[in-house]
Amino acid sequence: MTWTSDSIPNFVIVVLRITPTQLVGSGGIPQLQALIRGMKVDDSRNSPTNAYSSNPVACLGHFLTTYAKPGTLIDQTTFENAADRADGIGSGNTLGDGSKRRIWSMVVGQRFRPMEEVLRLLENAAGVFAVLEDDVWYFMEDGPVSTAHTVDEDRIIEGTSSVQSISARDKPDEVRVMWYDADADQNKPAEASGSASGRLQTLRAAFITRYREARRFAIERYNRLRNENLIVQFDVHGQALDWRRGEVISISDHSIGLSNFLARITMIQAILPGRWRITAREYLTSTYSNSITSDPFTGVGQPDDRPLAPPTLTGLAGTATAIGRLAQIDLSWTDPNYDWFDQVVVDVYDNTNSPTVLLNQYFTNSATNISMAGLPADVDFYVEARVISSAGVNGTSASATVAKPVLPTPPAVSDAEIDMVKPIVLGGGSDGIELRARWTDIDFRAWFQYRIDVWTDESTSDLSDSELSDRTPDFSFILPQGGEGLFQLPAAEADSDVYGDLEVYRFRMYALNAAGTESEPYDIQSYGQQTTTQTDYHYFGQTEDLSPLGTPTCEYTDEGDDGDGNHTIAFSFVGHPTGILAGVWVNVYNCNSGGVISSLLKRIFLSAGRINLQVAGSVTYQDGLSYGLHAIDGSVLSQLPDRTAGNNHVITTVRDTPGARYYRFGMQFAGAGDQLTDEYDCTNTSGGATVLGPL
Repeated sequence: MTWTSDSIPNFVIVVLRITPTQLVGSGGIPQLQALIRGMKVDDSRNSPTNAYSSNPVACLGHFLTTYAKPGTLIDQTTFENAADRADGIGSGNTLGDGSKRRIWSMVVGQRFRPMEEVLRLLENAAGVFAVLEDDVWYFMEDGPVSTAHTVDEDRIIEGTSSVQSISARDKPDEVRVMWYDADADQNKPAEASGSASGRLQTLRAAFITRYREARRFAIERYNRLRNENLIVQFDVHGQALDWRRGEVISISDHSIGLSNFLARITMIQAILPGRWRITAREYLTSTYSNSITSDPFTGVGQPDDRPLAPPTLTGLAGTATAIGRLAQIDLSWTDPNYDWFDQVVVDVYDNTNSPTVLLNQYFTNSATNISMAGLPADVDFYVEARVISSAGVNGTSASATVAKPVLPTPPAVSDAEIDMVKPIVLGGGSDGIELRARWTDIDFRAWFQYRIDVWTDESTSDLSDSELSDRTPDFSFILPQGGEGLFQLPAAEADSDVYGDLEVYRFRMYALNAAGTESEPYDIQSYGQQTTTQTDYHYFGQTEDLSPLGTPTCEYTDEGDDGDGNHTIAFSFVGHPTGILAGVWVNVYNCNSGGVISSLLKRIFLSAGRINLQVAGSVTYQDGLSYGLHAIDGSVLSQLPDRTAGNNHVITTVRDTPGARYYRFGMQFAGAGDQLTDEYDCTNTSGGATVLGPL
């Protein structure tokens, strides 16, 4: 193929011609591998000068003059010195095995990255500072170099000098460089660390594809971050015109305690005409060693001479106290009298064979008494505490065990009652009942939760105090704080239609502290309604008929038309059968003006709540506060939603239809089983009529 002017720029195309004859016996189409090289770049050291190169300095030069600042030139001297160092030419410039110190192995899609980001990426790979002066690029090596300039207080503008010490807490204990292994097609780490451990700095260097280079890069970065302690800033006049970013200068300024202090210029900023602000960081040739070096601090500026090993705390001890359902640990230790104290770290574990950290807190003051709350109250504790110096160094941990809090026995519940909410179907399709317990919450510091134990049998004699003392509860339920909770019981007999045959239940309620210690029991009596035969017992089924109590007075009230032809009808009654009442049936009939019934329109069961009835439509039951099955005191139903005697309303709505309609209502009382009383006519409270209408 001939590469012509029609070729696609910035794309590589490989064309192979394979004949069928060549494929015979070869196993099919061959697998191809290709070594792809990038564009040609200028390198004045080579002949021809324009050729493919993996030298990052040459690639940086091409980027600067082609993309960053087209038409600019390159200073050949600084370019060739930096390029030689990257290629491993010269003493100490290889990686130790004779290989090149730096290579460029990355494709940069310039249009997908900000120009400044690409420039910094290439500078890092090349190990240089690129400085533009009069349209000429200078390559200032980020490596061992000679001192370029000297400055003292005679040249520094008075009052502008400052020195900042880099806190040891801001220095990593380990540097990890993530490099790209092309053979494995994955990123891998190369690490450099000292004797300490804890703070990790991770750098991504996708342009590095060799472990040795990544390791050297990590060592250089570690040495710089750990050993170069000071940043100096000052203002000068015109002499800064001759200085370049990346050059090393010698600083002597007694106002900030510096004498012949070597620093590399990191920024030159024009702040006024003829006045520049210089920022420089401490320079050490040891930073560029192929091995980790220790901090050679010279004692100038703000020395970081703090001890590396904070003392171990002594006298560590503690106690645990119950706070609500949780625990608080109060710890104390002896003052370590450590001048470089920064903080104490406390770890609390559960004292088991497989301890788990329950809480970790830092205390930055020098107090020797601290509290830690929010811990479980039912376990023993193992505590570790250590000092961290202001240099960020961890001391050896001291340890202690703390026993779980001793919890007092909670007081007994003083009042409680149980109501049936509704019949239910339990898992597996068996009949059941849902109960609601109500009580007054106790005020107890080590309070945790409540438990209700349930016993059931066929007669009250089987549930006497003497019988229960040797009998395990049939059911137990845990209820939270709040004064109210629901629980579910299976029906007395699996083959019962509703609640089963006569069955007696006994309930006892306990308060539990956080350790599970129970209070004295409280016997929950029969819904708060006492009779001579039901004290302390509960019946959720009965076989005898409801005993009539005279004739109940059953009434209805037409509460009016809502404007759309819907009438709200309120029902009430006084007097009803004794026994345990499950609810009320309301029968709605069509009739004529004389009250003669023509048909049963709807039959609706009410345990409580509301019914919406549309004569021409359907019936929906909206479950309200369903107190359901209740004991009866002989005169009024005690617990409907408003819980007000004599105002026991159930509500239905009738809707007008074309033509006059007349309605009649009947009421029946339902027992806990299948029992129903006779039907009682409901009379109109305003006129005594049993017929409503015409509507």
